Amino acid sequence: KEGISEETYYDLFDDMKQQKVDIYLPSFNVTTPQYKLRNMLMNLGIQDAFTNKANFSGITKSPDLFIKHVLHKGFISVNEEGTEAAAATGVVMNFKSASEEEPEQIQFDCDHPFLYLIQHEETGTILFMGTMNNPTL
Repeated sequence: KEGISEETYYDLFDDMKQQKVDIYLPSFNVTTPQYKLRNMLMNLGIQDAFTNKANFSGITKSPDLFIKHVLHKGFISVNEEGTEAAAATGVVMNFKSASEEEPEQIQFDCDHPFLYLIQHEETGTILFMGTMNNPTL
């Protein structure tokens, strides 16, 4: 499976513009498996926190505290009650050299595979990302 790089994503995102969109989005729920993050975090350099060298004196008086496990599980639910923001706001990619005139409102029907993400508005950090391969189920 081929993906896009972070740089390519942000280049595409920077080229987007706001556009009024009637969006038809199916209801769906996604639950991720439970991920064990200890090894990944240790590979990123967070090592002492998982050993007797850990120092959590800023949050506890106990000198014997260390991290045993870090677990992560995600859940996303999209339904009629939770899609108001998606229905009210949308983006369409446009070439920079294209006309800047206000186009008429378009319709976007998510009846085919699509990528979805939840992004922090102020920082641009991607909080959740996934694909819906068969939205007609």
